[in-house]
Amino acid sequence: MTTTAQPILQLPSDLKSYSWPPFSPLPADTLLATRQLCRVIGNNDANRNLVLKGIDLDIRRGEFVSIVGASGSGKSSLLYLLGGLDRVRSPLDGHGEVYINSQPVSRMSDTTLTAVRNRTIGFVFQFHFLLPEFTAIENVTMPMMKLGTRTRREQTAHAGELLELVGLGDKRHRRTTDLSGGEQQRVAIARALANDPEVLLADEPTGNLDKHNSQNVAKIFEQIAAQGKRTILMVTHDPHMAEHAYRVVTLDDGQIAGDVVKGGIKV
Repeated sequence: MTTTAQPILQLPSDLKSYSWPPFSPLPADTLLATRQLCRVIGNNDANRNLVLKGIDLDIRRGEFVSIVGASGSGKSSLLYLLGGLDRVRSPLDGHGEVYINSQPVSRMSDTTLTAVRNRTIGFVFQFHFLLPEFTAIENVTMPMMKLGTRTRREQTAHAGELLELVGLGDKRHRRTTDLSGGEQQRVAIARALANDPEVLLADEPTGNLDKHNSQNVAKIFEQIAAQGKRTILMVTHDPHMAEHAYRVVTLDDGQIAGDVVKGGIKV
């Protein structure tokens, strides 16, 4: 696996003058990928900012990848684009392509992208976004109810299995307001896994947790990764959390500054 040299871009106007080569081909086992991905943030010329600058990145099936970098380096912007929560709609928004299961996002309608996202990707955010009036198991079943591929009995059984996985099987019937912050985040992880996504995207999943609860989340991610069934892509500021990943991608000022897998092997 290689990381393509990144172009030297600083301003949104650079996108018009840069001579872009053809996209490089995707490896056969790639689940998520970007090619020449640039993202511009801002509504007018006075505040437009180029936050991603020609990113080429391949995320293979079964990988556990951490994206690290200083605040403002583009980590969350990249994650949201890879997850289909954001997209480049016009040259004013940026340049390049995002692929999900080798399918270019630019060719998907909003309806198609939503369906692909619901079927393929599970999200864990810094804040759990659980519904407080419902129990843990009810929160976990909700994505399954929306997708509609399981019976109600199957939904409840699967939700129970996922809560067991995150160590909360005995608290499945508690309202989420009666759980600690660490327990709420573990329910959020179970909910993200509800529809058996191929990839789990996590944006600062331990940002609001203490050291003990952060370690619990790290162990859960390691357990999920060890099963070999899912890809995990995680953005984090926490170097201890990043160490649990099998591969660490470092962003600096919107560009890939490092790409290393465990054992010190450069990707």
